[in-house]
Amino acid sequence: MTSTRKSLPALASSRTPSDSHPFGVFWLDSLFQEVFLPNGAWQKVLLKVNSKLAEKIKKQFDYPERKQMIFELMGREFVQVYFPQEKYNPTMIEPPAVSPEERKKLQVDAQNWLQKELAKVTTEVGCERPLPGQGQSASSAEMQEFLRFVSYLATRNMTRHLYLMEKEVMRAWENYQWEQTEAKEQERENRERTSLKREYERLTGMTPVTKSILRGGFTPSLQKPPGSATSILTSSSVNSNKTTANIKGAMYGASDDPPTFWGMQSNSVGRSVVAILKRDPRRYGEVAAKLHGRQLPSSLRMYLWLDMLLRSERERLRDSNVEKLVRERFGKALSRGITDLRIKRATHSPISGLIDNAVIEIYDNTPAMRMFLEYDQHMKESAKALNVIYVYDRTYEPYLIYWLFPIQMAFQDFSGQSEHAYDLAMYLDLLNKSCFPKWPAVFAVAECVMNRLKTADEELHAHLESISLNNININPKEFLVQLIHEEQVKAQELLAATPNQSKKMSRELLANPRIFLRKWVGEGFASVLDTQAVLYAWDQCFLQRWDTKVLEDFCLALLLLLRHKFIEAQDYQDMRRVFLKEPCKLYTKDIQRAWVHIQREGSYEEVHPMNRQAYKTTELTHSLHPVYSHPPALIPSPVPAVLENKPVPRLGLKNLRLHIDIPAENLYGVEVVLPSVKMECSLYFGSVRVATEKSTVNPKSAGIKTDKYGSESFDILYPKQRFVFDSFDTSQYDIEEEMGGYPFIIVQITCNINDGGRTVDVPLAWARIKLHQHKSEVKGWADPSSQSQWLLLTGDIKQRLSVGNASDSTSGRSNVKPVIGYNSWLNMLVYDPNNEPASPIRTPTPEPPPKTPPPPPPLTPKQRTPTPAPESDRSEKPGLTDTFVLYIDGIDNIPDNATITKVTGRVIKTGSMTGLKDVLALPKLSSHARCPRFEYKYVINENQVKTDVNMILLLRVYTVDRISGELKVIGSCLSPVYSRQTSKVFIGGHQKVLHYGMPDLKRGMASLSHLSLDEAPRVPGCTIYYRLAVFTEDHIEAPSLDQNHYRLDDRDFNDSELRVTDSYRKDRKHPKSIRDMITLLQRLENVNTDGLDSSVYLEDRLDQKKHLPPNQAAGYLDLKHMVYYRLDKGVTVQISRAHGLPEGLYFQCFGRVYAGIGAQGEAVTDEGYGRDDEQMVTLKLNLDSSQVSPQWTDPPKIIHPHMDNRSFLMIQLFGLGIKYTANPDHKSPGQLTDKSGEQLKIAPENIIGWTLVPLFDE
Repeated sequence: MTSTRKSLPALASSRTPSDSHPFGVFWLDSLFQEVFLPNGAWQKVLLKVNSKLAEKIKKQFDYPERKQMIFELMGREFVQVYFPQEKYNPTMIEPPAVSPEERKKLQVDAQNWLQKELAKVTTEVGCERPLPGQGQSASSAEMQEFLRFVSYLATRNMTRHLYLMEKEVMRAWENYQWEQTEAKEQERENRERTSLKREYERLTGMTPVTKSILRGGFTPSLQKPPGSATSILTSSSVNSNKTTANIKGAMYGASDDPPTFWGMQSNSVGRSVVAILKRDPRRYGEVAAKLHGRQLPSSLRMYLWLDMLLRSERERLRDSNVEKLVRERFGKALSRGITDLRIKRATHSPISGLIDNAVIEIYDNTPAMRMFLEYDQHMKESAKALNVIYVYDRTYEPYLIYWLFPIQMAFQDFSGQSEHAYDLAMYLDLLNKSCFPKWPAVFAVAECVMNRLKTADEELHAHLESISLNNININPKEFLVQLIHEEQVKAQELLAATPNQSKKMSRELLANPRIFLRKWVGEGFASVLDTQAVLYAWDQCFLQRWDTKVLEDFCLALLLLLRHKFIEAQDYQDMRRVFLKEPCKLYTKDIQRAWVHIQREGSYEEVHPMNRQAYKTTELTHSLHPVYSHPPALIPSPVPAVLENKPVPRLGLKNLRLHIDIPAENLYGVEVVLPSVKMECSLYFGSVRVATEKSTVNPKSAGIKTDKYGSESFDILYPKQRFVFDSFDTSQYDIEEEMGGYPFIIVQITCNINDGGRTVDVPLAWARIKLHQHKSEVKGWADPSSQSQWLLLTGDIKQRLSVGNASDSTSGRSNVKPVIGYNSWLNMLVYDPNNEPASPIRTPTPEPPPKTPPPPPPLTPKQRTPTPAPESDRSEKPGLTDTFVLYIDGIDNIPDNATITKVTGRVIKTGSMTGLKDVLALPKLSSHARCPRFEYKYVINENQVKTDVNMILLLRVYTVDRISGELKVIGSCLSPVYSRQTSKVFIGGHQKVLHYGMPDLKRGMASLSHLSLDEAPRVPGCTIYYRLAVFTEDHIEAPSLDQNHYRLDDRDFNDSELRVTDSYRKDRKHPKSIRDMITLLQRLENVNTDGLDSSVYLEDRLDQKKHLPPNQAAGYLDLKHMVYYRLDKGVTVQISRAHGLPEGLYFQCFGRVYAGIGAQGEAVTDEGYGRDDEQMVTLKLNLDSSQVSPQWTDPPKIIHPHMDNRSFLMIQLFGLGIKYTANPDHKSPGQLTDKSGEQLKIAPENIIGWTLVPLFDE
């Protein structure tokens, strides 16, 4: 163990830099020497540069002294190679030929000239390595070869260095485990020996004390014998602690420090980067740019943070040893403070008691600091540093504790020096003076964040502003700093106001969301984020020199990540809890992805789904999100040739259609030239543009419409235009991927506009669309062939267009007047070019005349392209004082456990309208039982009074439960009646999805909105059709529902709902008509049907007053029983996790279906359904999950057994003891064997346990 502890520091230690070891780091110095071995790639570069430089030197031969000085600086070997005819005579420039002063001047001039010419030469021959900000010229072939060679060597040497370090630590850890096992064995033997000895003494009655008394020499010893069990245990424990300390010290550089937040390998790489920066500080900007968005290891953090803290002093003092000067200045000021305050130590100021209490309180209440409560040294260090700051300049504020915390984490004391508190105080003073934004800037950041939030998410902004004034109960202590530093104008207004008004204004001022943002920023996020996230945020601030844009983006990222929490908040107290308690629960990786996404000016709508803890993260219903006409199919990228490749699959776009809406106010003096409408499509990965395609065919007009307000709408088709982007490898964009980058496309629409007689090419609109999804984001999907794979989301897509130019979208700057309106969109078909679907040929197919009233097929969004209602319905839209009509036309896809149905409803928020009856619609007996049809007319606002623009229509569907026979509710829907922009009725046909349950009515019906049911579960595939129409005396017949005269007012069906509706269409056992369903229901209930009219029975059986107790509402249809089992659809089974298993084993599960007695012998269908020997096995174990709670990521398995109550699935759990042996070169997979080194085998003795899972409940 001693040799191990000695060898560990040798790998990670640094040596004093010298000419032969310029970096002072073992592997870097080895790399440096290996790069410049003879016959290396560097010699070609040297030859190219020297040849060109020699030509420049020839021009200096007219000055003999200058020529000889250049020869001396370049060396004798250089002169012999390039100037063999010239004489090398250094005595010409040595005393007494020239004076020392003249020689010095010659040397400086020659050096400056050589440096200048060398820079020019390297640029001319393409062998330069420019600094950040300098222009990049084309590199020569020799330079490119040299850089590839150095990159190869660096990668190999660093990998070897980290591998050796890992092996040493693993060896040390194995030794430590062996020592622990030996200590436990020794302890057990000692316990057995002691027990036997006590038993012997009990039986013989002769103890050591008894023997001593008998001998007359009773002198009990105060010390335990050196060989006793206790001393052995103590010795073992001491050795154990030393071993643990050595391992920790080897890995992290300390033994008894608080937990660290970086790895041994990353810290070693960080030390290497520091060595490079010390050698060439000019590369700081390049390193900072490469590290943008990444968390820094400890060694690199200390160097970069300190460099930033001293930057302003360095620029002011212009001294190379600026840190020494700053320390001396700080020490002198501290000495004066000690003298003025008449104290003995700077770490014990007159307010030390106040500081101690504040530190303890803040550490106890702050999530990031709470874990350090058990480390007294950490809090003592903080208190000492704050005392030193007070003695230094008499300043103390509680927020300084938050500022000091990240500094403590970055500059940890590994040496145990007592002066470390003084260093921390000096760093804190530098932070306060030269880095951290002043309070006016903090206020400006909060204001900018709210302004940007209003643009990014207007709903969230309005919600925060509204709830902040509800149930206000403020603790001013939380906002002491914000009160002290409030703007002077507002303070004067408060003082000038009356007492009651002042109190109200101050309460509203502190309740404003901006005050929480000021608290976030003013305390450096240390009061609300977890420790890791705090360090990450400060890393980015230091890398970008504390630019306020960094702080703004962090605030915006946190607000959008916590969007669902803020939306759930109902008052000030809820909002306060989210602001102060929820950020610390976010994953640091999610914060990193969100911040980098915003920094790269990504779409704000894509931030909230990055929060992996948010419920239903995929359900963002923002208007800019793409809407698929059916769930996108996932097309995996091709299998890569090597493991490192990360291909993005080919992408194709076709069937392009534009709908451009131009408001009347934009048409004055402007003419859109339709043939000139062009489309440019660019494929991006992160911030890198991969490829760009432009439209090459002229568009076709599909019609121009003008409404009564003068606005025009254009439908433009590109029938033959296709955009195809080839597959590309993302490994070349690894930094972009680490920064959260992903593939997406930007479509830019441009057009020639005739403006005042001149033609101007202007950007009309643009759209940003994400068409790929990473496999890790697809639940239950995995592909063992690739470490990282992107999936293409194929299918029809409808995307809202944004106005203007894509490059101006995030900055908000645009020199072009907007031409189009905000109701413009783009339709396209996304397809896989390797498996291109045929374009549909739309030919009208006449329907045969029905023999009986036709049962209409269920209509799903996958079959329909929505079209507007007839023009006659839209000609005159009723306003707030006009009469209009509601028609109930039909229901689609009632569940399997539903029978006969009726529709009830009510109009909510009626304004001045009173006396309205409830909606009550019964279906036509001849209509299809699965899709009943209605002929129901309901007149609204017959007296033509003024109604409320927020009017809502509530519709509910009742049925008789097929299983229990009770009256139940299938679902409900809420729909708006008026457009809030125009105050006109939404005339036309509407289709709404039924939702399970009712909204929260604790605040009364007035609190409802048409969105109140959006988060409730959807009844699978079940929708209701209704129309809002201009009032007429006659009943207007409903159009055929299969003619697409109804607009779906909800998001489209997901894949599960489409499977359900498909099973409904194929169901031949369901009754055909409502009359057949009534007959079936009467037979089940044993009703005497003699002389009983079906319509009377229908109305009577669905009457709540007759079939429900008084004042009792109907229950809801059981959601779990809405879809019956169908053999062709099968049962989906997924084994995801197990708990409470033993450690040290590799677990997999095996499942097999066993048919019940009633299903045995059933025939197997032609598709292979109904087999009684179906099996499943887990293959993909999540290696990041716990050994005692393993998690499997296998996709769901669909089995198709015949239905029987006694059929079951037996699951067996196998546990294997495995051992993985890595290959030393790390270039190929290692060997996987059992613990004895033999080949893995699954045997019955490997079964850990089993269980039986029933499959059916008839």
